[in-house]
Order: sequence, then structure tokens, then C-alpha cells
Amino acid sequence: MRLLAFVLFSILLGGFLPLHSEEPLLRTEEQSIEKLELTLYYTQWCYYCQRVVNYMNRINKTITVKDVQYSVNKEELLKIGGKKQVPCLIIEGKPLYESKDIIDWISSHQELLEDK
Repeated sequence: MRLLAFVLFSILLGGFLPLHSEEPLLRTEEQSIEKLELTLYYTQWCYYCQRVVNYMNRINKTITVKDVQYSVNKEELLKIGGKKQVPCLIIEGKPLYESKDIIDWISSHQELLEDK
């Protein structure tokens, strides 16, 4: 079952995770799924950012968030993603833009996210 979950997970993530990593995403039966490095760049005044934040609240999950109103966060986003567009979910160092795409990704990976 875990192998099937890993295969489906790999297909869904496509280009978001490296194909060959030093550490496997899934562990043996006795070990838990390794935590993904996720960061949501947003602003409080952005409607589309609030859609993502509200969805996270509805499903009772949490991820690291960084407000781009602070110049250090804005510059960090620009360095990682190449543009200052928000919302932007950084998944293992790879940017995912557009609130609908972010919500779809979160929806299909809820089991990897931390509970509130």
C-alpha cells in the first residue's frame, strides 16, 4: 500500500521534487512520512492569498507563512521563484503559483501537512 501511495505521490508531484534524492520521501512501515519543506508567501490584503489561508484554516492544517510586505521576505521570494507574485507555495524549493493550483496541491497532500 505504501509503495502505491509513493508512486501516486511521485506522479502527482511531477517536477516539484527531485527524482533522485539522498533521503527517500517514504520510509519503511515502522517509520513515518518525511516532512516536506513548505512555505507560503502571501500578503494579508491579497484576495487570492486569503483564499489559500482560509482553505488551510477550513481543513485545520498549518504551514510556514511569510508575508511579502516585509522586504526580506519579498527578496527571498524573488530569489527562489524569480518573481514577486503571491500567493506562492514553495515546495522543496520549487515555486507553485496561483491560488487554485496551490489549493488543489494542498487538498491532494493533506496527509503530509501538520495539524493546527
